[in-house]
Amino acid sequence: MRNAAWLSFLMTVLALAALNWFSDSITLKGHWTLYTARCAGGTWQGKRCTGRLVAAERHRFVADKVKAEVVFKVVDPSSGTSSGKLSECAIEDGRDWVCLTASSGTRPATQRLVRGEPVGAVELPGDARLVPKWRWICLRLGVPVGSEVEV
Repeated sequence: MRNAAWLSFLMTVLALAALNWFSDSITLKGHWTLYTARCAGGTWQGKRCTGRLVAAERHRFVADKVKAEVVFKVVDPSSGTSSGKLSECAIEDGRDWVCLTASSGTRPATQRLVRGEPVGAVELPGDARLVPKWRWICLRLGVPVGSEVEV
């Protein structure tokens, strides 16, 4: 009986940790990622894809409070990685920052995050749209998760 109680406790802790990881509640200090999806074989009609949603780029941001800069990487599952740097940044933490200057070359998806959400103009390549992490993972695994996006 005692082993069953510990096993139940352990399974509950693991389930809670997995839920927090899938919802991005747990991240490395100073890190944040925006996940995107594209509409394959169709077009966007507002928030709805008339085709099939597929996983697209991840936009990773690493905030360095001491240097007042945010390094970003655009990770594309099909074509590799590109990166750049934002400078002259006011950084509270990895989810809350604003930057004035972007390096030349690769453009960042955003120059400001508030509670992990981009504020202002969001520049995503092509017809990509933002999706939550759990949805991006499902799309990457080929699991259909509907045709509408929240943003």
